[in-house]
Amino acid sequence: MVKHTLLAGAATLALSGAANAMIIDFTDSDVWSTGVTSADYDGLTVSLSSDPEGINFDDMVNNDTLFPCGTMLACDNDGIGIIDDEISNPDGVSQSVTVTFSDEVLLVGFAGFDLYADGPGEALIVNGTGMAYGGELSADGGNGWGYSGSLNLVGSSFTFTVDVNNDLAGVADGALAALDIVYEMAPVPLPAGILLLGGALGGLAMTRRRKAA
Repeated sequence: MVKHTLLAGAATLALSGAANAMIIDFTDSDVWSTGVTSADYDGLTVSLSSDPEGINFDDMVNNDTLFPCGTMLACDNDGIGIIDDEISNPDGVSQSVTVTFSDEVLLVGFAGFDLYADGPGEALIVNGTGMAYGGELSADGGNGWGYSGSLNLVGSSFTFTVDVNNDLAGVADGALAALDIVYEMAPVPLPAGILLLGGALGGLAMTRRRKAA
């Protein structure tokens, strides 16, 4: 399911072709599930890889009343994790997820879930740009989510990891929930037959003008 409503409003981008704004919703189980590492969005291929390997989409969203489910995101699963529920930094070594596009895009923003929040301060980072979870709760086992917008990062590959800040459980973690992108749709080529027909009609029109003269 492709949603064409931006999480954080419209982005402005000077493109020579038609610009298409969309949400890549990693919580949509109709598109993304464990074992799926690529999907097509209107001709734009989105591919996933991770370090270490083991991309996971848990099918159990924890306390989704705190997440933008049903309005912005599907929440059929809880986003991208590695090995278990989230991207984390076990033993102080940060795991990472890389999202690669078949064409260059503008990354406007991204959303993340903190599924097992034990205190404020955790963050997802994309290419060095961080996002703090705005909805984190205190050490009562609550969840949180956050959105980082107005990034305006242009590229075809983006790597997400977690900040070194730890929750009270001693592990920084978060699931990548969605990307907010704009990309330039390639012009649709006309079939060769239509081009030939157009040329023939143009030639016919010129012949008639000459006869009339």
